Amino acid sequence: MSEQKKLRKKLGREPTADELKTASKLRKAKKQAAADALVTPTVPAATTSAQKKRAAPGLTDRPTDKKRRVAEKGKKAKKGKEAKKAKGLEGLGDLFGLSRLKGVVQDGLYVELLEVAMVANQTLAKQTARADRLRAKLAEQTAKLAEETGRADRLRADLRDSIKERLVLRGIVDFRSILDDVLPASKEVEPLVNWLQGEQAFVTRCKAEAKITADTKGKKAKPEDIAKRLAALWVRACSPLHPAMTPTSWKEVNVGRVLPLDAWLTDSTDLLLTYHLLDIKGYPVDRPRLIDPTPTAGSPEA
Repeated sequence: MSEQKKLRKKLGREPTADELKTASKLRKAKKQAAADALVTPTVPAATTSAQKKRAAPGLTDRPTDKKRRVAEKGKKAKKGKEAKKAKGLEGLGDLFGLSRLKGVVQDGLYVELLEVAMVANQTLAKQTARADRLRAKLAEQTAKLAEETGRADRLRADLRDSIKERLVLRGIVDFRSILDDVLPASKEVEPLVNWLQGEQAFVTRCKAEAKITADTKGKKAKPEDIAKRLAALWVRACSPLHPAMTPTSWKEVNVGRVLPLDAWLTDSTDLLLTYHLLDIKGYPVDRPRLIDPTPTAGSPEA
């Protein structure tokens, strides 16, 4: 199995170039350690009498000893430098699991492995810092977008409220225009049923009204029942027989500057449906006074 496949199996992902390089050096170090363990020390051959005679006593030993001392001193200095360097990189041995090779492989090779680990660690730190900066920037942009969206929503709401207030104060009110404002584009029963799925507060209010329950054969009003009522209201509001609301008639009935639901509607269920719908949508309305010769038990009378 290749080195890359082994690393992929061990890490569970594709190894980086630095990880492949580190693994390759580790493999070489293990081979070197195994080879060193198999090598047996050699015993120098005995010097023959002829060689002793050829060599002048006391002359050949001194240069050889000096070279040996110089070589040993150089090795000792080199080992000292490598040990000092390895000590400076000691923390990386634990990070990448290289500490187990300390004392097993040669100091020079161990230092090289630590240097490779240091480069890999620096690269990882840079990539992590870059990812953190990108996440912070994304969070900042998300917060800014949410703030701008909220501001736009508030402006739209303020504009709608301003238009409503201006129309109410001027007495220019029209039931059809108000229904067109609060209801979806299509006023057919099926689209209204779909629209009511997102208007649960309004549906819950309607279910709590005893008069509406009585009008739906004693059962709690369903979105289908409410949708049929609203569709019928829209049809009647579009009829030319629906009374127009003039500024004069508005002033006569608009004592508290609220929409004159009683002037537009006479049916108790229609009044309650319209009241709850417009109240939830922020229109100035008062709960209608319901006049019923046989009021249903539990129905509040204003």
